[in-house]
Amino acid sequence: FFWKKKKKKKKKNEKKKKKKKKKKKKKK
Repeated sequence: FFWKKKKKKKKKNEKKKKKKKKKKKKKK
């Protein structure tokens, strides 16, 4: 289903955002 694929993409984006936040904390 299209909406299911969109939800999966959103979850991937959330994981990427969390990884970026962790990297920023490590730099600090």
